[in-house]
Amino acid sequence: MDKGVKTNKKLPIVEILWKDSQSFSKWTHEEEMENCEAVDCYSAGYLYSQDKKETKIYGMCVPDVENGNTYNQVFIIPTGCIVSMKEIRRK
Repeated sequence: MDKGVKTNKKLPIVEILWKDSQSFSKWTHEEEMENCEAVDCYSAGYLYSQDKKETKIYGMCVPDVENGNTYNQVFIIPTGCIVSMKEIRRK
């Protein structure tokens, strides 16, 4: 297998706690606005990449050396929204 192809065997599985936006499509009273907060979200998957801008994880991969891998359950989180990230498992 080509050493440049990312596979599940080479990547850690991570759990990410991150803040997501929350919106309302209704008239919202001032008291409710004061108590609104961003939402805590948890996501888990294989850590594909991370830089200052974004963190990419995925759930499934079909390796293909000739044409490039195919990924499913891809999730891209703005790195600035991440509260914590812990490694669940590394193969």
